Amino acid sequence: MRLNGPKAAADNFEMRANLVIQDEEQKFAIEVKNGRMSSIEGYDVQNPHFSLSMERKTLDKLLTQQATMQQLIKSGEIQANGELEKLGELTAYLDNFEMYFNIIEPQDHSGYSVGYSSSGESPINR
Repeated sequence: MRLNGPKAAADNFEMRANLVIQDEEQKFAIEVKNGRMSSIEGYDVQNPHFSLSMERKTLDKLLTQQATMQQLIKSGEIQANGELEKLGELTAYLDNFEMYFNIIEPQDHSGYSVGYSSSGESPINR
């Protein structure tokens, strides 16, 4: 997820929500507290600020930024109940990042290599 934890922590932002993925019969308890977002599958949060219910393909649209939360709620693809202003507050703590970024980049580990292969090269930096 793209929660800006330091910003949320500095503002003492807290949120509790329930998420249901209807077609996969999954439910998640989601909480933001102390700058951390956590989710636990198979549980409901007590006294949630809001609850969201949708199909998996709708969640995929949201995560890949093909549609906004507001568009999906308006179209009926997401059923939302509760304090939806809290959902709006959450969006203020989400960072945008480049969707296509390098997960693995080459690193020079020569300073960390302890042994050498028979060729005399570090086994890490071959």
